[in-house]
Amino acid sequence: MKKFLPLSLSIITGLALTACGDDSTDNQDSSTNVEDSENHDHDGDAPNNFTFESRYLEGESSVFYSGQTTRYLLWSELTAAVKNIGDETTGQDVKDLLKYYVDYADVGGAMDDAIESYSLNGEDSLKQSFFSDVSSSAPSLSQKLPENDIGWTTTVKGWSGATTTYEVIDDLIESIGDAYQEGIDGIVRLDPLGNPIEKDYVLENGVDAQQVLQKFINGAVMYSQGVADYLGDDVEGKGILSDNTEAVVKNGEAKTYTALEHVWDESFGYFGAARDFLEYTAEEAAGKGGREDFANAYHDSNGDGFIDLKSEINQGYAVTASKRDRAGEGLSLGSDIVSAYLQGRHLISTSESWGETELGELQEIRDSILANWERAIAATTVHYVNDTLKDLSMDASEYDFATHAKHWSELLGYALMLQFNPDSRIPGVALDGIYAVIGSAPLIPGVDSESDIQDYKAAIRALGDQLVDDLGLPASLKGDANGEGGF
Repeated sequence: MKKFLPLSLSIITGLALTACGDDSTDNQDSSTNVEDSENHDHDGDAPNNFTFESRYLEGESSVFYSGQTTRYLLWSELTAAVKNIGDETTGQDVKDLLKYYVDYADVGGAMDDAIESYSLNGEDSLKQSFFSDVSSSAPSLSQKLPENDIGWTTTVKGWSGATTTYEVIDDLIESIGDAYQEGIDGIVRLDPLGNPIEKDYVLENGVDAQQVLQKFINGAVMYSQGVADYLGDDVEGKGILSDNTEAVVKNGEAKTYTALEHVWDESFGYFGAARDFLEYTAEEAAGKGGREDFANAYHDSNGDGFIDLKSEINQGYAVTASKRDRAGEGLSLGSDIVSAYLQGRHLISTSESWGETELGELQEIRDSILANWERAIAATTVHYVNDTLKDLSMDASEYDFATHAKHWSELLGYALMLQFNPDSRIPGVALDGIYAVIGSAPLIPGVDSESDIQDYKAAIRALGDQLVDDLGLPASLKGDANGEGGF
């Protein structure tokens, strides 16, 4: 991969960021207690908890998104596996292990696999111990990549040599496995400053493959599915054009929900919020403190003594949005998104009829979700612009290669997510410019010339500022030339 080549700032500042399937793993979400849904007013306002009783079977929940929860589980197990490499015999073993979580259902993923990646604090216990406790059948991440599920024909942006999202994932896994094999072979990998690299997932060029892999999959699966598939309105009978007049019948069995209720719930599942998200402060939902029972981004909402993966944990984008909301300045991306999901689900579930008027209302609610979800990703991209600028501005005595690799790779990872929203306010030509500026590996102080580093700092600062301006984020959170004072 080539590094960033100094570019004219006009490449970024001249870009205007202007507007331009159903899962089979739908186990009963047992944590949903419809008897506790007194917050519902079916003739008035939306509830403040994502709990909805079936219209067709009294006392039963109509909320199901176990497939989405299981893909978050696969994503979490994959991330943990990358971080904890050490017992595998060869680099190929590493590759096979990581691809196991990506291709799960297609490579014989065992539903009796233990859940090992969720670390709770103190006396807290996870309600689910095995994959089978979450879902009735094995899903996979790769099956839900955009080229495999929604007919995405666009060549992936921001990654040289790859056409599909799966090829990007494969490149990253191959790099991690190859690095591990070098260690087995007695080869000491050195960073550009000549220091040994301790982590197999940090590559010699400064790419933290674990960070890019984690973020890229989150974008290519969770974000792509959440916005393009389940909230889309370009295919009759899919997304928010799904039927809302009768219960779904599957394998001869009537479900407790309509098709439209189900796809809306599945999108909510990919956002990753706890059912009672609105009870959390931004600090709590981000896992950064607050009340003791909420401070780690989860809470035993029903008081059964366990933390339920399907309802009581914030993860993924719910945590990402909350981290940005902690910056203040009036940001409430997380609660705005969840409130819109609640409003939309209430509309879907309580409308006496369903026609163009109701669909129009739902489209407006959907549009607010799309806009704020994209803003959360863009704001996080700016956050890592600032962290990368700080790394590039450090004295040589303070500089840390691994930290810089992590921050730059998170910058690239979040920026790569932006391409997966077909209703993005960032046109493709602007994304091309963004990825050209970020480059394929970080510049390293003491190795790359000072003039190149200063050009790069100015270019990514301009990139971050443009995202802030054109997506309507608080200008005060841009940060200065060295990344200080911003997101």
